[in-house]
Amino acid sequence: MKAFGVLEDKKARTSLRLPETVLAKISESMSKNEYGAKQRSRWICEALSDLMKTEGYCELIAEEFMDKGGNEVIPVTLDDKSSGLLAGAIKNYAEKFQVDVIDQSVVLRTAIIQRLIRESGGVIT
Repeated sequence: MKAFGVLEDKKARTSLRLPETVLAKISESMSKNEYGAKQRSRWICEALSDLMKTEGYCELIAEEFMDKGGNEVIPVTLDDKSSGLLAGAIKNYAEKFQVDVIDQSVVLRTAIIQRLIRESGGVIT
């Protein structure tokens, strides 16, 4: 129970389409870094925060691609800070590349892939 007058962090629920192989790599990373099974959204929020600290992140987003087959849709809960970071990334990308629409999944997948690359020393096997 929250104390009277204490504001809870707002959460935003969304979904994300990921290749099954990436989903498996996330699970491996979570296990290796001692995240619980229900902390995947936290792991993804941290990946997004790390991406936003990366110089040239818009170019990384522009290079994102996804294979057509073997994908799974997962639920993701973003905390208020991560929702703001995601909105900022989308806005910055749209302004830089002069596009009207960018799928938020592209930004989240880029964040996830970049975290996996960093954790593996530069190569995902």
